[in-house]
Amino acid sequence: MREGHLELRRPLEAPEELVPIAAGAFIGRDSGYRFAFARKDGRDEILLTPDEGEPQRASRLAKDAKLPVLLLDMGRSSEAVSAYRKRLRASPKDPVVAADRFLHFAFGLLGEHRDAEAIRVLEVATALYPDAPDLREQLADACMENDETQRARQEYTTALRLMNRDKKASADEKTIFRTRVAKKILPSDFQ
Repeated sequence: MREGHLELRRPLEAPEELVPIAAGAFIGRDSGYRFAFARKDGRDEILLTPDEGEPQRASRLAKDAKLPVLLLDMGRSSEAVSAYRKRLRASPKDPVVAADRFLHFAFGLLGEHRDAEAIRVLEVATALYPDAPDLREQLADACMENDETQRARQEYTTALRLMNRDKKASADEKTIFRTRVAKKILPSDFQ
């Protein structure tokens, strides 16, 4: 509750105001998602209904639950890495631990000029995926946005080294990547 308004707070994202539409029911001002809160069998339950797709039901988590994204949001990066690694080992295809998810969080944070938080997210991502040149490049970009020029150069250099070793990338992909990153490392040489 902020200034008489109810807000939905998602980890690593800007809060969204919830506008009441009925007793125990709200609509997200930005997303248009509908939320209904109820008590069922002694448990709090939330019914989320997006504009498109099927409604989703969720129960309140235990007070001592430690979701990796919440640990990350609280700045507890080493605990988040451990929790994400455990989840990655148990289920490598789980979208919660997908590299793209970390990029989504980081881009959102950078768009809100929350550069230090974006760096923290990308540090966790690069700890989970140490051989991913794209993640390393995005970490370097975030460092550059945060005026950490020396670190950015180091991360760009690491990204180039990783891309050179990447057996999945084609020769063309490697050339495009090297050209793009080289322009970031030595911008005056390419203007």
